[in-house]
Amino acid sequence: MITLLLLLINSIAVLAGVGRAIYLERPITRYFHEKEYITRLSLIQLLIAAGIALVVCWLSSSKFKFEGWRSPCILWLMIAIGFLFLAVDEAFELHEDFFQVAIFTAFNLKRNFITVRINDFIVLLYGLLSIGLIYLYLPTIKQNYSRRMLRHLTVGFALLLVMVILDTLGNRKEIPVLSGVLPTFTNVTLRRSLHVIEEAFKLFSQAFFIGGFCAAMQEAWFARKVQSLQKH
Repeated sequence: MITLLLLLINSIAVLAGVGRAIYLERPITRYFHEKEYITRLSLIQLLIAAGIALVVCWLSSSKFKFEGWRSPCILWLMIAIGFLFLAVDEAFELHEDFFQVAIFTAFNLKRNFITVRINDFIVLLYGLLSIGLIYLYLPTIKQNYSRRMLRHLTVGFALLLVMVILDTLGNRKEIPVLSGVLPTFTNVTLRRSLHVIEEAFKLFSQAFFIGGFCAAMQEAWFARKVQSLQKH
């Protein structure tokens, strides 16, 4: 239910942004750039996800004892820190401004077809590290949480991967593979459309992550309730 509600809210936000831009005769990406309301919505969802992960961490600490680094509480603490970092990245554009500039400076790189997409590779690295974390804790997740949460995470990561691919394709003013096939106007229009779809997929992936975290929170809360009744 939470996931469907968030998907509905995100869809309305995306359609409203596109519709208002068309009404004002502006590019459809008008409200999808940094600091615009779509980015702020993404920031809010990242903070919500981090907050829910912290709650699950707290609930898990009462349900489970710390059993080394594979403790469910440690898992959710790392997830919370990760989403807080993503929120900071979203707010201050770390991967686009700070990290990309630092890499260009450190390795004395020149702008070309590959290096101009370093920020996309950084986002992909975020996703790969997250998948690695989930894989590392997969036995813990399967033992303590339902498949519903795992399905939500799987869909969330799939949408995130599609987002990175779309971002990579539409990173420049013209899509290189189509620059010799389509007229410039059509090419630019397609690039803008890809940017809107990319931002929509980012919001949708966050919705599935939040839905999965809510499922884990409900299960952890129920387990804590049962544990409390058993004590009495």
